[in-house]
Amino acid sequence: MKKFLMVSICIILFTSAIAEDVTYKQSYNNSHGFKIEYPSDWTLTSGIMDATLFKASKDLYGANPITASVNVQVLSNYGHSMDKMSLKDVEYIMTNVFGSDNVIVHSKNRLTISNIPAVDILFEVHIAGVDPFVQYAILLVKGRNLYTISIGCPKNYYNSFRLEISHIANSFKFYK
Repeated sequence: MKKFLMVSICIILFTSAIAEDVTYKQSYNNSHGFKIEYPSDWTLTSGIMDATLFKASKDLYGANPITASVNVQVLSNYGHSMDKMSLKDVEYIMTNVFGSDNVIVHSKNRLTISNIPAVDILFEVHIAGVDPFVQYAILLVKGRNLYTISIGCPKNYYNSFRLEISHIANSFKFYK
């Protein structure tokens, strides 16, 4: 029992030390009234097109296009509310983006962000010719807009990015 307690304390201290080494920047989107934090060594992408409101990423392999990234996207004039959407519906939406045969869903839960009902989903994507990657997504409806906050990285990097992914997800807030 003593050995288990010591190991647990060491893991907690080690994890806390890793989390403290990361510094974050804040980004505000005044037109939609949200803020989000991202690691300061990630690159904020400018000139975003279509429905993407925010994108930051970190190149993991130098010149290769494999990245860890966070995206905030919006679908305007969305006609449903999150509390009426089942977890199965959310799984269906996310798996169809990548093809249902390529996706393994690990978890899906209901939560609240800025007093707004939301759903989160953690899944793995396997596409031929591409390293498997892990995606964590939060979906929520504010007004007539469906917001998707998606944070992902290659599967073999997931454990080293778990704290950043959690911090990014927890930092998303509406301020107006």
